[in-house]
Amino acid sequence: ALLMLHIVLAEGQNLVPNPSFEDTVMCPDAGAQVARAKHWNILKDTPDYFHECCVYPQYSIPQNSFGYQWPATGEAYIGMFTYSTLDSNYREIVGTYLTTPLTIGERYFVSFKTSLAFNPIRGANVAASKVGILFSTNDYLTTPPPINNYCQVYSALIISDTILWTTVKGSFVADSAYQFISISSFFTVSKIDTLRFYNNNWYQSYYYIDDVCVSADSMYCEELTNISDAIFE
Repeated sequence: ALLMLHIVLAEGQNLVPNPSFEDTVMCPDAGAQVARAKHWNILKDTPDYFHECCVYPQYSIPQNSFGYQWPATGEAYIGMFTYSTLDSNYREIVGTYLTTPLTIGERYFVSFKTSLAFNPIRGANVAASKVGILFSTNDYLTTPPPINNYCQVYSALIISDTILWTTVKGSFVADSAYQFISISSFFTVSKIDTLRFYNNNWYQSYYYIDDVCVSADSMYCEELTNISDAIFE
């Protein structure tokens, strides 16, 4: 019985380190400080780290420069622009190493929570689709991941809720020993659907991200994030 319990615990684990960004190297005190969340890195442009320990209102919780939101879990989350008509190549992207590489041929279950930030003064003024997670063998720490209309798990629908967290989830069979994940939108502007709240000369979407989960256990991520409002790929 003890051996069986050990096996269940070994399988039921999250391969994402610091999945809700609680473990801090240091409290954020400015923008573009995702690296202050232990294990996470900025891969492109200037995504942000928000934590209740921040004494600067721009990057605090729940009120900050991009909107008002409590964490889905704990005291922190990250945020990023995932779509822009000002620059079709503009994407803010974050990434981290998984605790162990994926096993080729095994199915993995993936989920994360996201919430739309809305503050036109800071350029966050539209809801969009295609926010997702890209798995790779390349860590993209020196060259950002490509925007080539592909990632393994993403929201096919527009996420427009600014109050509640929406869970995006999916699964896939690993065809490589992926050891790195990147989070953003990896689709070109023409492939992204948007919901515009008013007419403007330009549009950008900004999303908060929390509770990132990757597991070989079909139930683990669902139990961890208490999924009840999921969007499926």
